[in-house]
Amino acid sequence: MAAVAALAATVVGAGATWVATRPAAPELTRLTISDVGNSALRLAQGNNDIALSPDGRHLVYVTTDIPSQLRIRSLDEFEDRLLFEGPVAAPFFSWDGSQVAFGSRDQ
Repeated sequence: MAAVAALAATVVGAGATWVATRPAAPELTRLTISDVGNSALRLAQGNNDIALSPDGRHLVYVTTDIPSQLRIRSLDEFEDRLLFEGPVAAPFFSWDGSQVAFGSRDQ
């Protein structure tokens, strides 16, 4: 009987520890990317023209403008900012999210 009580106490204790230490549910963010003037987000098969920062707070993307534009948007703001204008392709964030790099479409 004592063994059953000890097992029950262990299970209850483990369950309470799991509930108390589990990570909080991630925050859900929804957004719309509106066209800027004549530009639009370029999404085509085989292109990686959009990137999300490692912390999930920023989005960089390439527009269809000529020349194309690299724009960044903080997901807690409504407006984006121009980072670079030129033959931009395949943007990505550094491992810590502090820098953005990209390739070029010039060949």
